[in-house]
Amino acid sequence: MRSSVTVALLLIALASSSCGDDAREADDDRASTNDDRSSISDKFDGSDDDPGSEEDCLVEESTVATAAEAYYAANGSYPSSLEALDGEYLTDVDKLTYVVDIDDDGSPVLVDDAPC
Repeated sequence: MRSSVTVALLLIALASSSCGDDAREADDDRASTNDDRSSISDKFDGSDDDPGSEEDCLVEESTVATAAEAYYAANGSYPSSLEALDGEYLTDVDKLTYVVDIDDDGSPVLVDDAPC
């Protein structure tokens, strides 16, 4: 009986030590994934090498239009200004490059020299 208890304890100890390795590997995988995510988000923070790209302009315009629609869905009217979207619908309207205002119908108003 004593030897079977010893064997059972050894098996538990081995299983516990291998689980620790899996957990460390999972932590490493999560850290790698977070690194990948932050490098992706860095590409869209408005600081890339080509600040005048048409794609960036279209993405910003679409993002603001979507935020205006979400505001409309929640409030029954379009926002009266970009500031109404700040915080809850857009992270930081001060960082917008191409959109300077919102029309009464929720359409984004672009700067005159916007590439889109």
